[in-house]
Amino acid sequence: ASIDVSPAVAANIVWYTTLTGGALIPSTTALTTGVYYAAIKDPTTLCESAVRLAITINVTDPGTPVITKTTQNFCLFNAPTFASIDVSPTVAANIVWYTALTGGILIPSTTALTSGTYYAAIKDPVTLCESNVRLAIIIIVNDPEAPIITKTTQNFCLVNAPTFATIDVSPAVAANIVWYTALTGGTIIPSTTALTTGIYYAAVIDPVSGCESTERLPITINVTDPGTPTLVTAGIQNFCLANAPTFASVQFNQVNIVWYTALTGGTVIPSTTALTSGTYYAVIKDPVTNCESAVRLAVTISVIDPGTPTLVTAGTQTFCTVNAPTFASVQFNQANIVWYTAVTGGTVIPSTTALISGTYYAV
Repeated sequence: ASIDVSPAVAANIVWYTTLTGGALIPSTTALTTGVYYAAIKDPTTLCESAVRLAITINVTDPGTPVITKTTQNFCLFNAPTFASIDVSPTVAANIVWYTALTGGILIPSTTALTSGTYYAAIKDPVTLCESNVRLAIIIIVNDPEAPIITKTTQNFCLVNAPTFATIDVSPAVAANIVWYTALTGGTIIPSTTALTTGIYYAAVIDPVSGCESTERLPITINVTDPGTPTLVTAGIQNFCLANAPTFASVQFNQVNIVWYTALTGGTVIPSTTALTSGTYYAVIKDPVTNCESAVRLAVTISVIDPGTPTLVTAGTQTFCTVNAPTFASVQFNQANIVWYTAVTGGTVIPSTTALISGTYYAV
C-alpha cells in the first residue's frame, strides 16, 4: 500500500509476483527489493487488466550503526549535547537519535545530554533512509556536588605571602579544589597565585570522573597589611650611650612596633634590648589580626659615647684654698667636661662651683 501508483487510483490496483499468472500479493505485505506487477481491477466489473505493468522496487536499510563506545561518560560542567557523543567509526553527520528503540521522539543534536539510554540510527544522506534497527547507547552525565568548606570567610597576613593553596578548604580535599574568579564562567586561578582581598569561587573536581561541579562555593578572603611604620623624625636616629637607650627609645608615628635584625626573615629583637649603632628593621604588628607589615622600615641607629675624659696630670688633684679653685680649675686633655656627684646618676655640678675635698665624677 506504500507504492505510489499515481495517477492510477490505489484502491483499484492489485499486485502480482509475475508478469502473467503468479501469486496475488496482499497490499499489506511488507515490501522487499524486487520487480512486481501491477494490474487494475475494475471496481464495477471486477475485471483485471490483461497486461500488467512491471514496477521495480528498491527497499534500502543503511544498517544498524557501529559505535565502539556503547557507554559514554560526560561532565555536566562541559554542557555536552547529543553532538558531543563519540559515534566513531560511524560518520557523526549521518547519525540521528531517538528516545526509544522503536518509534519514540527524534532528538535534535543540539539537545543537552542527560543520563539515560538513547537510540542511534543511521540516516543515509542519499536515500534519506534510516536504520531499521537502532543501537542503544548508555549516557552518564556526571556533576559532583558543590564543595563543602567550613570557613567561608578567611583572614591572611600579606607578610606571609599566602596563595590560593593556603586557603583552608576542610573538610574538602585540597587537591580536588579549583578556584575561579566568578560564580559561573570566569577565569581559573592557579593555586600558586598570590591571595588578595576579595570573593573567590571554589569548585570540586571528581578524581574519578575528572568532572567539575557546576555549582561553586563563594569564599571571602581578607588579606591584611598594617603598612610600613614611619619615624617621628626621619633619618639617622642618634642616641647617647650614657642614657642607656633601648629599641623602645626610637620614636614612631605608630604603636605596636616590632624590630628585626634583617629586612626579611632575621631575628626578633625585644624592645628592651640596649641600642647599639647599626641598621635595624621595624614593622607594625596589628594587635587584632596579629599581622605584621609586609615591608619593613630600615632604621639606622647611631649610639654616641664621647669616651671617658683623661686628666692632664693623673692622680689626686691638689688645690690651694687661697686660690679659690672651682671645678673648672681641674685640667683635662679634653674640653666640654661635665661633673657629677656620683659614678652613675647623681647631680650635675656647675663648673663654677667651688672645689672642696672629695671624689667627683667627670664626663
